[in-house]
Amino acid sequence: IQGDIAPLAGVTRGRISQILAEAQDRWVKDPAITALRDQIATLLQPNGGVMSAGELCESLLTARGSVEDEPRRSRLARVVTRAAVETENLREEPKFVLRRVGSNALIATDMSLADYAVALGQRADEIAKEDPLVPPARVIDMLREIPVPAEADPLNDARLVRLATAASQTAAISSKQEIYPRNMDAGRAIRLSHGGLVGVRFLTPDQVRQRVSSRYPQAAVLPGRPTLDRLLTDAGLELAWNPDHPGGGEHG
Repeated sequence: IQGDIAPLAGVTRGRISQILAEAQDRWVKDPAITALRDQIATLLQPNGGVMSAGELCESLLTARGSVEDEPRRSRLARVVTRAAVETENLREEPKFVLRRVGSNALIATDMSLADYAVALGQRADEIAKEDPLVPPARVIDMLREIPVPAEADPLNDARLVRLATAASQTAAISSKQEIYPRNMDAGRAIRLSHGGLVGVRFLTPDQVRQRVSSRYPQAAVLPGRPTLDRLLTDAGLELAWNPDHPGGGEHG
């Protein structure tokens, strides 16, 4: 990462390392960062002692709030969260540790818990490749096959699936607790959302998108018409475009 930042900042990688070390010295003494580190340790406990960086940022935003709008809101949350985690890991006996795996970062109260999350994430990646999607009950069974470290508190089913997908590289969780691949094909997402699209007399294209994305929020974005019409037909949905309806829309 430092190698990527250096050319953007117009300095050497060594200078970036020096700047980071100087910043960390300041963060160790900063009461605001200290309070944030304590809050992170508190947030980890009810989540099984381990969270992904993304989960942690969301939890901190929920707990602390922000006057900023997106995307700046989330960007600043990631910055201060990373500063707190990096600072904590400078201590001889840190309250939590950082474990990087692929494109992900995990924060845990014990490295064995981070390793457990990595294993869950790898299993979630395997599950996400299955076609058809693995039923939610079977997903739980497959994740429960991963050995639980002695330091871990039991996770309920919902937290188990959330942690597995958060720790994965390619998996996402649906509103029905299914594990599916991120950026799942739009046509497949429509087919799998069939039940939420039938029995409705009229749907606008935006309503179709909302219903599909509410179930599979990390699937590919649905295209506009006329491609959307073809995908709906391919999914066996008897909807036809009605230009005479106020605002236009698909009707059954």
